[in-house]
Amino acid sequence: MLILDHGITHSAVQKYYMLASVALLFYDLSTTLDIEIERVWSGKFRPFTVLWTLVSRMDIGLDIAPLAERN
Repeated sequence: MLILDHGITHSAVQKYYMLASVALLFYDLSTTLDIEIERVWSGKFRPFTVLWTLVSRMDIGLDIAPLAERN
């Protein structure tokens, strides 16, 4: 385990980095949810809607999965 200058381990820095990225992701989702609902979900269901769901929600799973494994 790599120890940095001030006694903080590399794994602690990595954990804080992951936590910050997930917090930023949820902030982005919460601030743009109304626009997403208006532009994507209020219209007619199309193949683009499925593609949007897969791409946008896959990012959430990829960010949260490493945090769940560490706890």
